[in-house]
Amino acid sequence: MTIVILIGLFSIQRKGTAKIGRLFGPIMTVWFLSIGLLGAFSVWKHPRVLQAIDPEWMFRLMANDIVTSFFVFGAVFLAVTGGEALYADMGHVGRHPIRLSWFSIVLPALLLNYAGQAGLLLSEAGPIGNPFFRLAPSWLLLPLVGLATAATVIASQALISGVFSLSRQAVNMGLSPRMKIIQTSAEGYGQIYLPTINWILMVLTLLMALAFPTSDDLAAAYGIAVSATMLITTILLFEAMRVCWQWPSWIAWIVTVVFLALDISFSGANLLKLPQGGWLPLVGGAAVFVMMGVWHRGSVYVHRRLNDMSLPLDDVLKEMEELGVHRIPGVGVFLTKNVNHVPPMVLHHIRRNKVLHEHVVFLTVSTDEQPRVPGKQRLTIRSLGLGFWRVELRYGFMQTPNLPVSLRRWGMEVQGDGIVLDPDQMTFYVGREIVVADSDNRTMSGFSEWLYVFMSRTAANATEFFKVPEEQVLEIGIRVDI
Repeated sequence: MTIVILIGLFSIQRKGTAKIGRLFGPIMTVWFLSIGLLGAFSVWKHPRVLQAIDPEWMFRLMANDIVTSFFVFGAVFLAVTGGEALYADMGHVGRHPIRLSWFSIVLPALLLNYAGQAGLLLSEAGPIGNPFFRLAPSWLLLPLVGLATAATVIASQALISGVFSLSRQAVNMGLSPRMKIIQTSAEGYGQIYLPTINWILMVLTLLMALAFPTSDDLAAAYGIAVSATMLITTILLFEAMRVCWQWPSWIAWIVTVVFLALDISFSGANLLKLPQGGWLPLVGGAAVFVMMGVWHRGSVYVHRRLNDMSLPLDDVLKEMEELGVHRIPGVGVFLTKNVNHVPPMVLHHIRRNKVLHEHVVFLTVSTDEQPRVPGKQRLTIRSLGLGFWRVELRYGFMQTPNLPVSLRRWGMEVQGDGIVLDPDQMTFYVGREIVVADSDNRTMSGFSEWLYVFMSRTAANATEFFKVPEEQVLEIGIRVDI
């Protein structure tokens, strides 16, 4: 049943979740109200569990048996997991709705339910099976299982959407190869679908479901994954307090030390679970880290090689004159990462075809460090003379580039001549870098070189990524040795 549900969940991603997403809120509200009421009823029957609010009990346990308390830390940590799913999806709903829902319903419901389970455990001697489902009367068991399944699917959907958002940000920041990104909703900007990520995630999730048949088996891997995430988040929070929020250093250190004390304790306790499956998230995280590092380093080398193959505009004009290049009516848009020189595909084009458009636009698409760039600030136009133009489009790291829409929305009027350049009449020239491993002059290690070449050949082409109509595109292949 788990495998069937997972396959169904990943299969509907391509249709988007905008419509069924309207059911998420009511279902999760019913879920939290239900578990809160079940827990409150158990607390009412076993009121002595409220003594657990006093932290003295924790200090007593630690003082009497530090070894046991360390193991208990690793076990009870699972009670605080799930919060990471909230900020994984923060880009879709914002921090204010998350704060409101957390403090108004989620946190009270969780505290009541865990207190109710604790009261049940204290009142009955011996093993009692699953304490959560024991809170409900027998006639309510099946509906509760169904509601729990629905809540689990919704929580999984939130994480899948979060992975899509993070993957798009990684692509825009140059930490991942380009991937096909599909907008699934005209209303919600965060509603996107990445086919490559979706199917990779499905395969890995199914493998984990088969490798860890029960939730108890998966708990070890989950505990280490979440505790490591919290530890990394605390480190990033320290940088945010100092750099972004400009807090005094001593305040940032105090807040960080408080969080680190908890995070290091939880992480240390969860390290005891490494042999039981805790190694899995560490290996997975290391693999993603290596792939991002290799792609970033390889992209820097390729960009450097393309710069070496570029020429100043004056040299290009001189070569055009020597070759007798003809200027024909129309607009040619050359996508390039080089903002100072003429890209090598222009040289390739004039040397092979000996023609060039009357208006030539060198278009650079860059990603800012901010999430979104307002429309009026996105387009920059600069005339280079003789019909050559330098145009830059800036997007935020959470935005998906769409060149025709951007150029059409704000227009691109050639100042001086009074000519309006219509994006529908433009010809886009896209360079396809064919990366080849150079055994004589290696810039990367053997494995890194092979991995980068593999990722570059499986990356989505620029035409698809930038949403340029195929009938307006001419691709020019450029061999790049690394």
